[in-house]
Amino acid sequence: MTMYKPEVREALANRGDGVLMNRPTVLFVDPDAQRFALVVDHLRSRGVSLLVVKDPNGAPTPLPTAAAAVLGLAGTNGRRADLVRAWRRADSQLVLICGVEPNPEAEAEIVAAGADEIVGRPYSPAQLESAVRLGLETRRLREEVRRLQTLGAARQSFEGLVGGSEPALSLYRLLEQVACNDEPALILAEPGVEVAAVVEAIHARSERRQGPIHRLAGEAATPGELARLAAPDGPGLPQAGTLWIEGVHRLGLEAQSALFEQTGHYGLLGAWRLVASTERDLLEMAHEGLFQRALYYRINVLPIRIPPLRERIEDLPLLAADRLRRLANGRSTPKRLSFHALLALVAHPWPGNVAELEAALQTAAEQAAGDEINLENLPNNIAAQSAAQTRGSASSRSLRTAKQDFELHYFRTLLSHTRGNMSMASKISKVGRPYLYKKIREHALNPEDFRAA
Repeated sequence: MTMYKPEVREALANRGDGVLMNRPTVLFVDPDAQRFALVVDHLRSRGVSLLVVKDPNGAPTPLPTAAAAVLGLAGTNGRRADLVRAWRRADSQLVLICGVEPNPEAEAEIVAAGADEIVGRPYSPAQLESAVRLGLETRRLREEVRRLQTLGAARQSFEGLVGGSEPALSLYRLLEQVACNDEPALILAEPGVEVAAVVEAIHARSERRQGPIHRLAGEAATPGELARLAAPDGPGLPQAGTLWIEGVHRLGLEAQSALFEQTGHYGLLGAWRLVASTERDLLEMAHEGLFQRALYYRINVLPIRIPPLRERIEDLPLLAADRLRRLANGRSTPKRLSFHALLALVAHPWPGNVAELEAALQTAAEQAAGDEINLENLPNNIAAQSAAQTRGSASSRSLRTAKQDFELHYFRTLLSHTRGNMSMASKISKVGRPYLYKKIREHALNPEDFRAA
């Protein structure tokens, strides 16, 4: 049991449990706490339940009920970073707001030790209130990340595909339907998405699952090879499986004609069920004379669009955990992502999709010395972007500007995840719809723009 100093025990005894149920609790630790009575009174008047402690050197282990702590680091005799690290070890979820005299070296030291936000001493009421509210929002986001990591109610996988977001669930439902018949399917996907896993899922759920998947690159699909596969005594018969033409847009014009002729009215190539994939707009290629329009309609009976990672970014914690388990391959304990590393991954735009994520995780896992992957273990383009944002928040931008930037990113991401559904956005953000509409208008966002995305 933690042994608190007398002043802490008194604060605990007087705090009132009813307040904790309705208001966030913040621990205020500063040797000059009496100087900031006006600040303390202001925070309490704004709905924050504040516990005040004067001695940072003798500060207790962070309280289990505290959501954030303001740690004044004046007069700590060079032990500032040690104190921050100790508090971070004691409670990895606690939001640490550290007050220091303006000094770039001191700020960098405290951020490296684990501080979430830096504020200059002496504090002004408005300055500290903004920092606390931003810190509490950070805490809420941390808890949301933990919730996403431990999702249990939603379906999170489908034949090797991982994700519990609505775009992922919609894809699973579509694949169930596609697997139930032998009509040709055309997969449209950006580079780096899980095309092979989608083909394998269709095959595994179909009646052809006892047969093979024959993977044929578009440039290798010559008229002769297509005729060989379509022959009555061709390979794979009588129990042919799924023929996957990877990169069907790379078929030559002669091969396109051969494929159209060989597939026939039912779209089968001999006894093979046809699944084609492409990264190109085949109709646009048809307009340019590079792809046969008749073949496009023949193979596009069941269109499948795989959502890129940026459209289902809420799946990233699950995807990352799955890929880290695969990297461990049962030989060791899978590495885990630190909170800041995970935030950096979520903020990245992922132009290379899941393939880029897998490469980033492999690099990070190889560089991490322990079981946890930290921000500095990530590839430079991801870590540097996040570090630049952190430095900007701590030094080059005002707290008000940092808060506005944070809100803009948060609400844009929220609307993207919910596709402009304000009821869902209200439930996720845990704020009322009137306030949500107000904030969205402040940042010139329109839910309709995200519904069409």
